[in-house]
Parts: sequence; C-alpha cells; structure tokens
Amino acid sequence: MTVMITSLDVFRHRLDSGEAIPFQGMTLRGLDLSGIDLAGRVLADCRIERCVLAAAQLRGVHLQRSVLHEVDLRGACLRGAGFDRALLSACDLSEADLREAALTDVRAQGLLLRGADLRNANAGEASLAESTLDGIMADGGRFVGTWFTHCSLRGASFRDATLLKACFRDVDLSGSHLCAADLRRASFERADLRDVDFRGCRTEGLRLREVQLFGAPPAQ
Repeated sequence: MTVMITSLDVFRHRLDSGEAIPFQGMTLRGLDLSGIDLAGRVLADCRIERCVLAAAQLRGVHLQRSVLHEVDLRGACLRGAGFDRALLSACDLSEADLREAALTDVRAQGLLLRGADLRNANAGEASLAESTLDGIMADGGRFVGTWFTHCSLRGASFRDATLLKACFRDVDLSGSHLCAADLRRASFERADLRDVDFRGCRTEGLRLREVQLFGAPPAQ
C-alpha cells in the first residue's frame, strides 16, 4: 500500500525520524517545501504532485523512477541529482541548477526550463516534448540519442556537448550556440536554425530536413 503525505507536519516528522530512507516509494502531494534542505536524500520511486520546492537544496537527491507532476522547482539546486527513468510533466525548473545531473531515459512533457544550468549533465536517451528550454546552459552535456520534440530552445548553449544521434523535431533553436558540439548522426527536422553557431561541430551523418537557416520567422 502506497503511503501518501499531504501534511507538512507529517513530512517533517518523517524527515526527523532518523530513518535512512523515510520517503522512498511514497506519494507527496500539495506540500510547500520551499527552500527545504533534502540534499542527498532518497526519493526514488516516489510520486510528487503539485508540490513547491522552489529554491530547495536538492543536491545529489535520488529521484530515479519517480513521477513528478506540476512540481515547482524554480531556482532549486539539483546539482548531481539522479532522475534516471523518471517521468516529469508540467514542472517548472526555470533557473534550476542541474549541473552534472543524471537524466538518462527521462520522459518529460510540458516543462519550463528557462535559464536552467545543465552543464555536464547526462540526458542520454531522454525525451523532452512540448517544453520551453530557452537560454539553457548545456555546455559539455551528454545528449546521446536524446529527443527534443515541439520544444523552444532559443538562445540555448550546447558548446562542446555530445549530441550524437540526437533528434530535434519541430523545434526553435534560433540564436543557439552549438559550437564544437558532436552532431554526428543527429537530425534536425522542421527546425528553426536561424543564427545558430555551428562552428567547429562534428557533422558526419548529420541530417537536415525542412529547416530554416535564413530569413524571417516562419508563418504561424
């Protein structure tokens, strides 16, 4: 039977209980945990719904296989956090610190990641759909086989990133920086690539289909 926590007092009681893994596999719903320190805690296999974790200290937190829905993580420190095989929907991670985070095989839809820091993160085989990633910093990140579908990535930075076999479909990458990125066997389909910096990229096997490289924005 899944335990559901909807009371902040109950949450804090479990947090202070001394249990090594007090929350794994639980459902957390409707909690305001702004600014809380959960660094290194295990929240794997959890369901987290409509919670506020803005500006929380979540460095190295374990969220593997968890489901996050309508979670406010604006400005949270998630450096080195583990999200492998997690499901995220309608979450706000704007300005979050996701440096060196593990995001392999994540399935995400409807995320806000404006200005998030994903430098040296690993999002291999992840899928991001209908999300806003304008201005993200993903320099040195690993996005092998990652899918970006119906996403806005305007002004994003992927300098020195590994985008081997990555797929960008129905995306806006205008003004982005991909210099020195590994784009071997990557594909761009129906993508806005105006003013993108491709200097020094590896492009063997790169596929382009119905992309816009110059001119005015496409008609809506």
